[in-house]
Parts: sequence; C-alpha cells; structure tokens
Amino acid sequence: MLLDEEGVPVVPVIKYFKYLDLTGKSNNTLKTYCYALKQYFTYLVELQKDYKEIGVKDLADFVGWLRNPFESGRVTPLRQVEAKRTEKSVNLIITVVTNLYDYLYRNQEIQNDMTDKLIRQVFRRGHVQYKGFLHHVDEGKPTNKNILKMKEPKRKPKALHKDEVEHIYQSTTNIRDRLLIQLLFESGLRIGEALSLFMEDFVFDHKNGHRIRLTDRGELENGAKLKTGARELHVSQGLMDLYDDYLYNVIDDLEIDTNFVFVKLRGKVSLALIP
Repeated sequence: MLLDEEGVPVVPVIKYFKYLDLTGKSNNTLKTYCYALKQYFTYLVELQKDYKEIGVKDLADFVGWLRNPFESGRVTPLRQVEAKRTEKSVNLIITVVTNLYDYLYRNQEIQNDMTDKLIRQVFRRGHVQYKGFLHHVDEGKPTNKNILKMKEPKRKPKALHKDEVEHIYQSTTNIRDRLLIQLLFESGLRIGEALSLFMEDFVFDHKNGHRIRLTDRGELENGAKLKTGARELHVSQGLMDLYDDYLYNVIDDLEIDTNFVFVKLRGKVSLALIP
C-alpha cells in the first residue's frame, strides 16, 4: 500500500494495485510497482502538482530527477557524477508510471490520454544483424516505443565459474545453505522456484533416476511462485544425499509443521524462507 506524506492511502494507486492483483500479478511485482510509484509521487510532492495535471515535459523532468544523485530537481551537480539509477531501472519506473496512467484513462479516472502522447510508432531501418524466427511476418511493420525510454547499454550476462560456486559452497555455515546453493547450481532453478519446493517434491528413485517434481501451486505464503511451468528435473545422487542429511540433521530436530523444504533456522523457524 502506498501512503502519502500524511499517512493517507493514495487512492488511484490503490485502485491500480487492486486491478493488478485481480489479474494475477505476483506480490513481488506489486512491491516493485509500489516502489516505482513511491518515487513518482515523491517527485509530484516536490513539483507541487497533482497527478492529473502532469504533461510530457513533467515526465521528462522526472527522468532527470530519477538520474539525479541528489534525487531533487532543485540541486544540480557542478561536476559530472554517477547517476543514481541505471538506465534499466529508470525505464522500469517510467513503464510503471505509464501503465498507471493508461489504467486511469481507460477507467475514465482522467481525461488525458498520456500513453498516446508518450508512445510513438517507429520503423526499423538499416541492416539488422539478428533476425527473429518470425522476422518475415513483422518486416515492414511499425513497433511502439516510449519516447522517454532511455537507451540501455549492452551488458554481458554474468555467470559464476565452477570454482567460484565451490568457494561460496565452502563458505556456508549450515547445511541448509549448502543444499540451496548446490540445488541452484545443479538444476538452474530460479530462487523463487527453489524456495517454493515442498518435501514431497524430492523423489528418490534409484531405478529411474532421482528427480525433483516442480508443481504449480500458485503463489505461496512466502511469496515464492513457479514461473516456468510444472516439470521434472533429474538430479544427482550427491544432491539427494545432501537433502537426506538436511532432513535428518535439521528438519527432524526442528519439529516444524510445514511442507516447505527451506525454512528459517532462527526466530520463527516454522516460517519458510522468503525470496
């Protein structure tokens, strides 16, 4: 929930979040959107404008506000300094704000179609080195582009080498973390998928191969969710041995009433780990 400076819920945002929740958006998505809109409404307070009075120039200034290391339109650095947010983070926030205005316009909450002013159609020009599988279908057709979107620098995906993973594995202080690290490394699961696993999802099968059964249970109480569909993954004997040791040395001693594999070891130990 987003509150204003007086502690009162921001009504248009509450309505928008209710719509997102009804359309199946995850809690993590709602948190990300809430943080983005918090930045926007903080900017509006400084600007002393209502969200209904905003124009394209105001949103363009908002992009500069987001990049300003002092997060203020009243302060301009005398020397070049590193931007507070990356281009990718700024684009995400602008997308959230644009979607909010699109929702409000479609529900006749505002009269100004901000999306129509921000989105323009562009045609691809010149030689494109990479062509998608359906390039011949979309060739010559325009695509929509937000005029406020910043160009994001290309970055190579970062990956850990096997020896780096081994170093992290050896640096852990408990068997739960060792199991989680080996599981992520061996299976390629997302962290949210790993933390959504139940004990019955680990299948011991010496004849046909040990495996993990990923089951779509929707969004769970710890916020974890299976995003890439139900499936089975074959895993090594070493991982299953580590899982067996974890059950014996940790889960059995805690006497917890939960099916989650990964749980807190301190405090309220019955609670599942949160992604």
